[in-house]
Amino acid sequence: ASNVRSLENVLDQLHNTGKTLLVSTHDIDFAWRWASRVLVLHDGALIADGAPQKLLTNWTLLHKIGMEPPMLCQIVEALVARGLLPETEHYPRDVGQLLHTLPEKQASPAPENVL
Repeated sequence: ASNVRSLENVLDQLHNTGKTLLVSTHDIDFAWRWASRVLVLHDGALIADGAPQKLLTNWTLLHKIGMEPPMLCQIVEALVARGLLPETEHYPRDVGQLLHTLPEKQASPAPENVL
């Protein structure tokens, strides 16, 4: 994980100097966190081009290319299915954003003395 963070830091530094970066990866979680644009190649052809929020949450497209949605999107879907989060079309891009969407923990009532 620290190698991935180091790579992301280097890419961020290069991007912040105004450079355009093209990164080829099969790491959908990295692409979800970092990319501002995604090109999807399948069987040697470009089949999709757009924002990660649009393409990497398209379950039909991902199934077609044999990939799973980003882990954070899967977690949000599981929380929605269990009624712990409202339905959304806007998935968090990182853990901090996910934590921000979660409701605050309610204080537990004091336990009663039971004899």
